[in-house]
Amino acid sequence: MDQIVHKFVEVNGVKIHLAEIGKESSPTVLFIHGFPEIWYSWRHQMIAVAGAGFRAISLDCRGYGLSDPPPNLDTFGFNDIVNDILAIIDSLAIDKIFIVAKDAGVRPAYVFTLRYPTRVTGVVGLGIPHTPFGRQRFLQELPEGFYINRWREDLSAYGALYEKSGFHNSLKVPYRSLEEEYDIEDPVIKNPMLLIIGEKDYFLKFPGTEDFIKSGMVKQFASDLEIEYLPEGGHFVQEQFPDKASIVNRVSIRTTASAQNGAIYRRERLLSKPSAFLKKLGLQVVLNDAA
Repeated sequence: MDQIVHKFVEVNGVKIHLAEIGKESSPTVLFIHGFPEIWYSWRHQMIAVAGAGFRAISLDCRGYGLSDPPPNLDTFGFNDIVNDILAIIDSLAIDKIFIVAKDAGVRPAYVFTLRYPTRVTGVVGLGIPHTPFGRQRFLQELPEGFYINRWREDLSAYGALYEKSGFHNSLKVPYRSLEEEYDIEDPVIKNPMLLIIGEKDYFLKFPGTEDFIKSGMVKQFASDLEIEYLPEGGHFVQEQFPDKASIVNRVSIRTTASAQNGAIYRRERLLSKPSAFLKKLGLQVVLNDAA
């Protein structure tokens, strides 16, 4: 943990807190946290990625952690986070990123990939697939009093209780921004993409979610998608399996060569079988079940 450095970058009128480890000249893996997390939830993966020769960056999204709150809470949405990501990598002179995101963090990750596909070498989503934008079916069918509905409906009451920590902002995004529009003509992600699902994740029980994934319908919105299941995985798999042989740590990557069309990477994957996802990225898979 001591080797992780912290800094602030000012983008789009706010200061964003970044945690970083690894050489600046190395290919970059950007980690995006979910709700109600902060950069810290990725600490294990950041160290693993940096040890593999990559630059790992994890941000506190605006309104979360040590980052500034949005200037206007009423208009705050996922689009702001997408714009912040672009401004961050531009300010750091980073051309391409590999994105790893979880929970509510997948929405800005997926939107960023759709808007700027040439800036993304690949994307990993934990727990939540890429779905059509707009009102989600599960929101219409959740039972009365379900926690998401309560946070959506009682934003002021809950936000007041967390005023000191800025929780009011993090309740706005995601729970009051789920129906945000993005003006994206083609909603299909064509970049190489991996979806990691814990089979004990409560999100699978949301109405229509498990069928959307297991029926293959999810691949209508991510044309180059691989899905991996963690039999004992819950909703916080990156914290649940920080030291075990886990697919989450397949983002432990190290550079071995450069080619005319860009870097060629070699990854350590802590799994018992090869991954088509890594092969799609032109990566050599190394199995390591001893972890």
